[in-house]
Amino acid sequence: MTTDHAPDRPRATNPGRARKLLALAPLAVLLVVGAVVVVRLSNTAVTAPTAGPTSAVGPSAAELTDIARQALKNAKPEQAEPLLKEGVERFPSDQALRLTYAEVLISRQKFAEAYEQYDRAVALGEDRAEYRFAAGMAASQAGLSDHAEAQWLRARELDRANPQYPLFLAQLQRKAGRNADARANLMMAVKLDPALAVGWGTLAAIALDENHAGPALQHVEKAIALEPSQGLWRVLKAKILRRDNRPREALDAVLAMPPAERALTPGALDEIAACHGLLNEPRAAADVYIQRLDEAPEDADAAYNAAIWLQRAADPERAAAYAKRAAMLGKAEAKALVESLEKPATP
Repeated sequence: MTTDHAPDRPRATNPGRARKLLALAPLAVLLVVGAVVVVRLSNTAVTAPTAGPTSAVGPSAAELTDIARQALKNAKPEQAEPLLKEGVERFPSDQALRLTYAEVLISRQKFAEAYEQYDRAVALGEDRAEYRFAAGMAASQAGLSDHAEAQWLRARELDRANPQYPLFLAQLQRKAGRNADARANLMMAVKLDPALAVGWGTLAAIALDENHAGPALQHVEKAIALEPSQGLWRVLKAKILRRDNRPREALDAVLAMPPAERALTPGALDEIAACHGLLNEPRAAADVYIQRLDEAPEDADAAYNAAIWLQRAADPERAAAYAKRAAMLGKAEAKALVESLEKPATP
């Protein structure tokens, strides 16, 4: 997902490429969006009155903020960090200074320290949804999930018209296994923005988790209609159909994607192979990974999966060859597979 606007009204956009299909629109990807929003806070921050007169021994709070923003613009946050660290000690009640310091710390990947600054900043001046959103983003990246949830709940309260806040809450709750809470927030998000494809897609994934194939299929069809070029939704549709014992339809759903897109969409090749497996076509499943190796010879997972499917196709010699290749490429499980394939058959 990307944003091209100020963080006070962040829009929900494409979810990006997840590594695990059932964790659609994963928090790690959403955090990338949030990080962009956080960095852009300096463009909209409201400057709180500086405590006390300007110091005669150094720049004012406003001057320090301007210096830091220029450093961020020049992609040199390391130059601003020590200045701002000293600055917040001299001007502890300046909200804009702390917000800018937090942005710099985010750029330096010091997420826990950034969260501390955001948390202090929101108590100093105007309490705005985008500040809470940024605080939650820093907390998430620091692994402080409870703090992130609290901040995003507050952001949702401050701006009930913005679908991004319940969307992010839902992703956090889904990651924690709280599907009921996540579903409630997702329904809120798609009500606010019916064109929110990632919301419908994640609702589909939750329904699939709960073995509700009908609602899952309805939700994913909405996601596909909204983002027909997003292969992730088509792979999810195939997974739903396969779970509903409709492997041929599932296979067709993935094969409808252009080959280049299939190769780049996480889970697509695995889904094709799984469908072939249900159709009792293990050699076709193996061929999926063999073809992948033609394009990416160093793909250890592809070599290992090719071996697994060749073993199921009663072709132990070729299976062993690919298992050895996977082992050489660093696939830990491949060694045991080689040993099992080369073990003499019991008379």
